[in-house]
Amino acid sequence: MDLRALSIKVTYRSVDSDILNEFYIPCLQNSVLYKRAVGYFTSASLAEAARGLVGLVKNGGRMLLVASPRLTEEDKEKIKKGYDIRKTVESALIRDLQIPLSEIDLVRVRNLTWMIANNKLDIRIARPLNLGETGIYHEKIGIFYDSDDEERSNKVAFCGSMNETQDGLISNYESIDVSISWDEAEREQRRVAGHVKHFDDLWTGNALGLETLEFPEAMRKRILQTYIPTFPEREPCEKRRLRPYQEDAMNSWIRADLKGVLSMATGSGKTLVALKCLERCPQPLLSLIVVPSMDLAKQWLDEIEIEYSGNCNIRKAFSQEPNWPTQIKNLIATFLDFNENSKKNFIITTIQTASRDKFRSLLEDIPEDKLAIVVDEVHHSGAPEFSKVFDIGAKYRLGLSATPERAWDDVGNQAIFDYFGPQVFEYDISRAIEDGILTKYQYFMHPVALNFDERQRFQDTSHQIVVILGTIRSQYTQLKLMPIPEILGFLDRVDRDLSLRLRNLYLMRVGIVKKAEAKKDALRRIVQNYQLKRCLVYCNDLEHLEECRRIIFDEGFEAMEFSSRVNVNERNEIKKTFAKEASGNKFLVAVKCLDEGVDLPVCDSAILIACSRSTREFIQRRGRVLRKHPSKAIATIHDILVLPFTNSHDAYGLSPSEYGFVEAELRRVEEFAKNAINKEEIRINELYDLFRGARIGER
Repeated sequence: MDLRALSIKVTYRSVDSDILNEFYIPCLQNSVLYKRAVGYFTSASLAEAARGLVGLVKNGGRMLLVASPRLTEEDKEKIKKGYDIRKTVESALIRDLQIPLSEIDLVRVRNLTWMIANNKLDIRIARPLNLGETGIYHEKIGIFYDSDDEERSNKVAFCGSMNETQDGLISNYESIDVSISWDEAEREQRRVAGHVKHFDDLWTGNALGLETLEFPEAMRKRILQTYIPTFPEREPCEKRRLRPYQEDAMNSWIRADLKGVLSMATGSGKTLVALKCLERCPQPLLSLIVVPSMDLAKQWLDEIEIEYSGNCNIRKAFSQEPNWPTQIKNLIATFLDFNENSKKNFIITTIQTASRDKFRSLLEDIPEDKLAIVVDEVHHSGAPEFSKVFDIGAKYRLGLSATPERAWDDVGNQAIFDYFGPQVFEYDISRAIEDGILTKYQYFMHPVALNFDERQRFQDTSHQIVVILGTIRSQYTQLKLMPIPEILGFLDRVDRDLSLRLRNLYLMRVGIVKKAEAKKDALRRIVQNYQLKRCLVYCNDLEHLEECRRIIFDEGFEAMEFSSRVNVNERNEIKKTFAKEASGNKFLVAVKCLDEGVDLPVCDSAILIACSRSTREFIQRRGRVLRKHPSKAIATIHDILVLPFTNSHDAYGLSPSEYGFVEAELRRVEEFAKNAINKEEIRINELYDLFRGARIGER
């Protein structure tokens, strides 16, 4: 933190300055302590005090707030007659907490209540002692500190704020005067020191003519009930700027003639980069956003609203919107008739809808140079069932994914890059962790073995796989060195019967591993032996999910389901409940829904029980827990890997097919281990040695 690095003006006026973005946000982003006096204690004043707080929260900072009750003549008379002062003040505070707020101010007050709930904000009430005077305590000052050592800290002090009336804040004019502690002028030094002393006197009850009261506990509870605490992730109306790597991503796409694919680690801000890319296209523009799920669609909607604060037209093409075709037609007609309109225009839909003839026909009248398409998690578009999205005639094309390429699908990959253009930028997880964009993490592998019965069925199924592979490779010699997933991709196109036979056996073997009994014991041990505050548990299917929930409940913890059978609105409420830091340890038990696009930065740990052969899936799952959050310094990943055996006593000769299965598990360990802070402790070589010794030729 360094307040001295900022360019700070002497005076800010709202008529010629963006005070939020030029003053509050930069100062709070460089502060660890914020002392603030706001005059009256009202809901509107709380919103004012909360402007720009996100930066302070992300620094792990704290805030001290002093406010005054707005006492009516009736209140004053009660105090003079000997009524309980604290109860009278408390009633006045509650009364003025009810003033309605705009949506933006409501977000800010919820940010403030998060600080209260998490002991990052202390409040005290300053009451004028002489009730006979017409004057009240109404001054507005603030002091920013960039160090916990208050004496040595750089300080920025300001005086003034928005005008205030009995009816709330008037936000059309604001003026503040600012002083800085590092200015060598004696007058400036005295001014800062005066503000510091005066606030500290207010806080300790030594200010002349004022009594300072502790904030009533009942009032604290009332605020938390009135304004549900929300972790301050974003500052409303903040002008978001791209980080250097995000600028590089955008510029790479621009240099590629406004086409291409960006490969960026989960949590590195792909959505914001995409919006900034769209701004660089010739305007006016209609932007089509295509996503794989409703959860991701909701996040895009939120990001667009935050970025453009209502200065945009958004239409949603979802089954939950029964009249969406008419809404899309009307937006397109308005856009084409009045394309000088400065508002941004967006259509958000799922890839399932975007691939349908009914949807694509609505876009036919839009000139290609007026249409842009962004496909998030672009690897989905390479699947045969979604490939019609490539028929959309947009001049400007952007694909986004942490893992753009499809495993074992050269045809699908070719289709993606033919349409969008090449991958023009990559920002991988190692760079994101190194740059401090993602959280550092520890990785723990938990190898478990198949029991005797499972091992027998695994071996029998593997033998059947070997037999059918022999048939396939004798018929198609070019497949001799290919792994099973790639063979299946080939057979899907040339021999559906053989493909089905091999796929059924392959899935049968995967099912044995998915349902391995040892997984349950491993989950129980992890829950018992590790501190898991906000933990995601990835399951195979709904039946498996229920089993995992029971185990977690039996250990005394709350386990919430997050799956496709929970509707979108309920899932949003579950995410809010999960994120509340004031409550105890929580587990979110999920099937698939959390793989892509769901933002849960408060999550500090994950348990991978699901049996996934997909590199993309386990990379996405890791990304969920690496997003930055002030409550976590390090994330933790627990990976339960199922192997035919885990010690030499149970070892038996493995066919190449079985060994390939084991290798897939160990490759996941290698991928996770290489960026973990405890990578030196992960003893994967011992497992490789065990299984290399058990490898045999074809049977």
